Amino acid sequence: MKKILFIVTQSEFGGAQRYISLVAPFLQSEGYDVLVAAGEGDNQLFKKLRETGVSCHPLKKLKRIPGPVKIFRAIFEIVQLLKKEKPDVLFLCSTTAGFLG
Repeated sequence: MKKILFIVTQSEFGGAQRYISLVAPFLQSEGYDVLVAAGEGDNQLFKKLRETGVSCHPLKKLKRIPGPVKIFRAIFEIVQLLKKEKPDVLFLCSTTAGFLG
């Protein structure tokens, strides 16, 4: 089974999060192993995804506008997640997540 990891900067609901909330459950229903990781926010994305059975992972260091030191901490956190989960596909869904990913 192929594993897909979505990473988005914020866990509050917006455009990228709306897209993920539609695509991730669909992919899971098609037999993919799906994990969604997100940074700061009100966790509305996680609440919606957990209702559909999609696994979620908070990224505590990922911020919308990180400072120089926080950039390295966020990158380290993402690398640790990648080593642990070993996804076949990495889907980066926002500017900061895309840059750091």
